[in-house]
Amino acid sequence: MEQKTKNYGLKKEPIIIGKDYLLGGFTEVPKVELQADGQWLSFLPIAENQSRGSVEPSSCVSMTTNNCVEILLERLYGNDHDFSDRFSAKMSGNTGEGATPQQVAQTLKNKGVVEEMEWPFSPDIDTLEKYYADIPPEIQNKALSFLENYDFLHEYVPTDPESLKQALKLSPLGIGTPAWYQNEQGLYYRPEGMSDNHFTTLIGFLDKQYWIVFDSYENNIKRLDWNINPSVCKRFHIIAKKKNYEEDWNIKPSNWFVDLLKVFWLAFIGLL
Repeated sequence: MEQKTKNYGLKKEPIIIGKDYLLGGFTEVPKVELQADGQWLSFLPIAENQSRGSVEPSSCVSMTTNNCVEILLERLYGNDHDFSDRFSAKMSGNTGEGATPQQVAQTLKNKGVVEEMEWPFSPDIDTLEKYYADIPPEIQNKALSFLENYDFLHEYVPTDPESLKQALKLSPLGIGTPAWYQNEQGLYYRPEGMSDNHFTTLIGFLDKQYWIVFDSYENNIKRLDWNINPSVCKRFHIIAKKKNYEEDWNIKPSNWFVDLLKVFWLAFIGLL
C-alpha cells in the first residue's frame, strides 16, 4: 500500500510514446558522451536550498532542471551560471503545488531563463504570494537571450541502474526520489510503499553501492541506496548555437528502426 507524505514539488505524468523523447527510443536528442565515468561532482554550481524561512515553493523540479543545465554549461564551456529557480517555477505554471519534469523542461526550451540576479529569491520574498508574483514583461524578454544562445533538448531515461549509469555519461540527471529517509549506513532509502515526492540531481555513483545526488535541501550532497529505484528520470542536452552538432561532436545519425524495436522491447518488459 502506497504511503501518503508531503510533496516537495514533483508531479508525475505518463510518458507518451511517439510524443515524449526516451533515451534509446524515439529521440532527436544527440548522444554526446561528456563524462565517460558518469561523475559530475567537479562541475557543481553553488548550493541553494529551495525552502527558505517560512517559504516552501515546492520548486524542486525547476531547481533540479536548472542545476543540470548549469552543470552542463560549466562542463562544456566553463561558464558559471546561477539561473533563477523562482523564474522557472513561475513560468512553468507552478503555483506552489509542484510541476512535472516535462512541464519545466519544455518551459525552459520555449521561454528560456534569466540569471538569479534578475529575478531573485531574496530575503524580502517572505511569502508564497511574493515568490509566485507575476513576472514583468521586460524580465520575460530577457529570458529569451537563453534561446538565442543555446539549443536545449531533453528526454526521459529508463530508471534501471544500467540505464542510469549510461545516461550519466551524457549529462547529470533529474530523478524522482522519496524524501528523506536515512538508514544506519547514512544512505537515503525508499520505505516500503513510499512513492517519489521529490526531484533531485543525480551526479554520480559508486557501482552497486550508492548513487550521489546534488540536492535542493540541507546537506546538499546526499548518497542514495543503490536500490532506490526512481519512478522518473530526465537527461538534458545543451549546446551553444554557434556549434555544429555533427562537425564538432561527430554525432552518428540514429537508426530509427532499431530505436523503434528498443521502445517496444522496453514497453514489453515493463520499464516504461
